[in-house]
Amino acid sequence: MQDKTKTALFEPNYKREIFTILFAHKKVICYSMLFIFVCSVGIALLWPPTYSAFGSLLIKGKKLEKSPEALEKAEVRNLPIEKEDLYSEAEILTSPDVIQKTINYLKANNLYKKEEVGKYSFDVLKEKLSKLVGQLIPSYSAKDTAMNGGLYREIYAIKSNIKTEILPSSNVIQITLFNKDHRYAVILLETLMDQYLKYRSELYNPLSTKSFYSVQVDDYRNGIDEKEKELLAIVEENQAVNPEKEIENNLVLKKTLQEQLNIVEYRAIEKSQNLALLDKTLASKKIEYFSFISNNAAILGLGKSLQTLVVEQKKILSKYLPESEQGVVAEKQIKDTYDALKNEVISYRNSLDNDLKIINEKLKKIKREIADIDAQNIKLHKQFIAEERIKRDIDVYKMSYETFFVRREEARITTSTDAANFFVSIIKKAFPSNGPVFPKPILVVPFGVIIGFITGFTFAFLIEFFDHTFKKPEDVFKYAGLPVLFSIEDIDVNVPK
Repeated sequence: MQDKTKTALFEPNYKREIFTILFAHKKVICYSMLFIFVCSVGIALLWPPTYSAFGSLLIKGKKLEKSPEALEKAEVRNLPIEKEDLYSEAEILTSPDVIQKTINYLKANNLYKKEEVGKYSFDVLKEKLSKLVGQLIPSYSAKDTAMNGGLYREIYAIKSNIKTEILPSSNVIQITLFNKDHRYAVILLETLMDQYLKYRSELYNPLSTKSFYSVQVDDYRNGIDEKEKELLAIVEENQAVNPEKEIENNLVLKKTLQEQLNIVEYRAIEKSQNLALLDKTLASKKIEYFSFISNNAAILGLGKSLQTLVVEQKKILSKYLPESEQGVVAEKQIKDTYDALKNEVISYRNSLDNDLKIINEKLKKIKREIADIDAQNIKLHKQFIAEERIKRDIDVYKMSYETFFVRREEARITTSTDAANFFVSIIKKAFPSNGPVFPKPILVVPFGVIIGFITGFTFAFLIEFFDHTFKKPEDVFKYAGLPVLFSIEDIDVNVPK
């Protein structure tokens, strides 16, 4: 009964023990709190601020469309979105491939800022290990592994600063990206979301599904351009925009020239006959009066005079002998007049010959013009045939181009962001945080005080736990099992008597 009373008297009082530890080790607690408080103030004031950018993606089910051949009562329903789909999309968003595409895009546009990682990160150790393997195995390229190690580090640095969260009771994925530059955080997150949409499209629907149509569209587009260039080259070479109209105009001009040619040819024939008659008449030994030349007054006058002299000579010779004075005078007059007539006829003949030469030159010119027109018409006809052939080719190319363009657009729609069985939409573009997310003095300092107190109390508890000396009268009975006769309280030697 006495032991039970003693046991009840020396039962542990935990509240008392806690307060005993607090007061016994108040210096450790205070120093710990002060140190961590100073550290928290230093962090709040001196730590480089970290900003964040956040955006959201909406995942919604794709509607199953009814085909025209389906029954009218066929049900149209939306495919449900499972939680596994949301987690899969979040994993794709932060996958190394998407981050690498983001880095490549930023580098190509001179927007990339290299992220810093810890000195002893896993990727740094992996890079050093790759270099070592490259030194041991010659066929293993140490340079490539070093470059890959640097790229892996950059990917890891960005990935470690991305946080994805699926909002409760929704199909919304919220993305938060942390960076020391708030502007660059927005650019990086926007690029990441864009590259995610492109990568997702390629992942669910490879580009090979529409590459054939794209190649065909490009080929036919290039074919149209080439044919149009050929058409322009033909027009520039022949200087004829409308060969059919040009041929029609040339035919009208040729008809006019042909009429002129007929007239000139008739005149040439007429003058040739006149020349032949004159030459024949001039070569005659008989006296000719050239009465057929009706358009020369001098020749007509001399001819009449010659006729009169011949008539008078006949009268004289009817009365006198040819050797008589009257006969000789008449003969001389006829001879002089005939010589004068022949001179006039020769001059007329030379004039007629010159006219014939001019007419012949004109004939040659008209014939050349007609020949040129014929040659030009042949050339224009060839141009017309070539243009018609090219136009037919262009029509065929355009028809094929339009057909494959429609097919490509259909393929593009199926390979857009509506991949798999659901749509992905950006409902919130990258937006910067309102000030730095770390450090926030209003949170860091109080949190430092709390952590300091907890740390100090933890140190005090550990010191008390590992201190096995008797500190209270109850410890004697508890650990040694001996009765306590009396106890002496601590005497403060500094207290005045």
